Formats: sequence, C-alpha cells, structure tokens
Amino acid sequence: MCNRYSWIEAGKDGVVWFLTGEDIYNTSYGKELQQYSQREEDYIGHGAIHLYYGLPFIPGLKNHEKECSDFSTPDNFPDEIVSAIKSGKMRKLGFDKNLLEMLSKRALKSMSEIIEARDAYIEAENTYIKARRVFIKASEACDEASEASEASEVYAKAYEAYIEANKNCDKADKNYDKAVEVYNKACKAHNDNFWDIFAIKNNRKKCWR
Repeated sequence: MCNRYSWIEAGKDGVVWFLTGEDIYNTSYGKELQQYSQREEDYIGHGAIHLYYGLPFIPGLKNHEKECSDFSTPDNFPDEIVSAIKSGKMRKLGFDKNLLEMLSKRALKSMSEIIEARDAYIEAENTYIKARRVFIKASEACDEASEASEASEVYAKAYEAYIEANKNCDKADKNYDKAVEVYNKACKAHNDNFWDIFAIKNNRKKCWR
C-alpha cells in the first residue's frame, strides 16, 4: 500500500468510493487517470477518486474525504477497503509492512536491494551535483580568462578543467539514471513479492487474516 490511503464516504448509506490496483491498471478510466496524474502516489488520492468516478459534480463531498496511514489494524479502514486489501486488489499500489507477521527471506532480500539501489541513487546524485558545480566554475573561469589581455595559459587551464568537469558531470548523470532504474526495479520486485507473501493468510498479522 502507499503510505497514505484515501477514500470518500457519502450518502445516507455511507457509500465508499476508493480505487484499487485493478481500477487503475486494468480499466480504460484507470489508464486515463495515469495520464492525468504525474506521480504514482497520486493514483489513489482524493483528486484521483473524484476524477475516476466523476464526483466533482456532487456538492458538499469535500467534507467526506477520508485518509489513513496506519495499517496496524483493519479497524482504521471501511469494510470495503479491508476486503479489497485481503483479496489482493491493491497489488501494484505499494505495500505496508504492518500487514505481515514477518517478512520472508525473499522479501528481505528485495528490501536490501531497494536500500542498496537507493544509496547508489543518492551517491550518483551527489556526484552529479559536485561535478556540475565544478563545471559552472570552470565555465566562468573560461569566460573571465578569454577577456584578459594575457590569458592564454589561464584560459587553457580553465578550459581543460571545464572539459573534465563536463565529462564527470555526464558520467555522474548516467550513473544517476542507472541507479534510478535499479531502484525502481527493486521496488517493483519487492512490491510483487509482498503481495505473493500476503496472499498466504498465515503470513499476515492475525487481525488481517
């Protein structure tokens, strides 16, 4: 599950509107929603629910918007959402470790891969930022040196630093992109593993069986 899950309650009968992974990834409306939403985190937000069901036309609905980030007990959610979680309809929408009694070795391995990929992602990003700063300083030095009367040697050194910084910047940028790709794959693998594990009732916390 995503860190925070949203739904809308309305009507005398307490109708609950919410979105599942099946709604988002396996329906034509869901595909339109993916094009509209810029981030996956927004797929199950209140705005997405309004858009999917055409709810903006219902007056006073804002007061019935609900959300929760505590998955330690199903009592925090409407019965309809609890049923959807238990039946695996939230697959592809992330996960929450509070649903499981304990993580399996396969889940722990994929969690480790996520952490490693995230660290590589951060390191590549920091390298890129540093290289970019050197690149900018070298570029400014080139401009200053080219305007000086006796600047050939200074300009040559500045230009050399400029080229080196540019190479480092490009290299860090590529490493950054690779780290992001690895991170996203690890997240997907962990997500898929989680729901496979959750499908076995004995792996769940007792309150979620």
